[in-house]
Amino acid sequence: MNTYTVDSSIRLEKVESDTEAPKYLLSHNGKRFYIGELVYLIIMKLIRIDDLGVICNELNSQNNVRISREKLSEIIEQSIKPLGVIEGHKTGFQKSRMSYIFGAITLMEEHTIMKVVSPLTFLFNKYIFSIIFAFVTVVHFIFFKDLLLNEIWETRLSDSSDNLWIVGLLYIGFFLILMCHEIGHAAATFSYGVKPQKIGFGFYFLFPVFFTDVSNIWVLGKAKRIMVNIAGIYIQLIVNVIMMGIYHFYRTECYYIFPLIIVNLGVAIYSLNPFFRYDGYWIYSDFFEIPNLKKQSSEYPKRLLKRIKSLFSSQLVVSPKPFWKEIPLLVYSFLNQLFWVYILYFFIGVLISTTRKVGYYYHNWLQGGNVYSLEDTIWFSFRALFMYGVTVFFVARYVVNYFKKGKVQVT
Repeated sequence: MNTYTVDSSIRLEKVESDTEAPKYLLSHNGKRFYIGELVYLIIMKLIRIDDLGVICNELNSQNNVRISREKLSEIIEQSIKPLGVIEGHKTGFQKSRMSYIFGAITLMEEHTIMKVVSPLTFLFNKYIFSIIFAFVTVVHFIFFKDLLLNEIWETRLSDSSDNLWIVGLLYIGFFLILMCHEIGHAAATFSYGVKPQKIGFGFYFLFPVFFTDVSNIWVLGKAKRIMVNIAGIYIQLIVNVIMMGIYHFYRTECYYIFPLIIVNLGVAIYSLNPFFRYDGYWIYSDFFEIPNLKKQSSEYPKRLLKRIKSLFSSQLVVSPKPFWKEIPLLVYSFLNQLFWVYILYFFIGVLISTTRKVGYYYHNWLQGGNVYSLEDTIWFSFRALFMYGVTVFFVARYVVNYFKKGKVQVT
């Protein structure tokens, strides 16, 4: 008799694909996996049939396959159990798309999002998108072509008599722009018939971020997933053009809009950074079809080293992909390592300079100098403690995750 019981909470959906081979999305406990047709058929039969022999007979007679009971057991043990869908067996990998956000709070639920984004779905028609994207690109080029940024900033904002009011207005404007970015992701998702789950606020590392949970887009084809990924930047550029128009016609009254235009464009460009899990990361992952890009890129050097060693030994390492198909992963892995080495170098430099400055502040105070006041010394000490706290937090987090990873076993 069959000893495998499939969890009733799983969801299986066919994925849009340009290839002839069918692909399915398995969703379970907030995790998502791509599976092939044979695994899909086996899971579907495990849900309703108790005997592996009966499953073999049905697969062979109804689905035009040739599979033995021993091979069926092997597939279940090696390909289905690790997915965590068999009751009593958990998986230790494949986190959800939003698992890197911690301290998350929900700002908009699904039903509210639907009302907000419904009027915007026409923007993601492929013809309308192409026209609008070309238009906003040209407008940005014209706007910045001969703009004297320093002159406008100095004469319009820094000398203003109502700076405090303007700074408050800028923060509100920046908040609304970030929300527009997330609404863009949600609108694109909804335009393809998939419901975004929520828009929220949380922390990525220690940075406050807004996010849209669009984990369900894994059921879409590659082109549509990429469109969802760039939708936030697309909406930001549209908002920027509207602000450029206001600034052009009402420059004297609305001079404070200019910093928002600059910051908005800066955030849009920064979102393309592929080494953090921002839009650029998901665009790269989806364009080259590399799921779990971060994990794969960190493991790839070991895999590549084994492959190189095998060339000089009699034991050949068989890779599931030819080398030329792994070039995007190789490039990302190499650049990602360089990026984080630079971040580490920069962070260590900041820590060293901060420690030295703490010494300077306290030496000045103890010697009765007047270069730094006691208030300055105390304030800088708090900032230094924050930096040390951040360092301890990330080191501790790395150590804990390292040991957790070693304990995880897929049975």
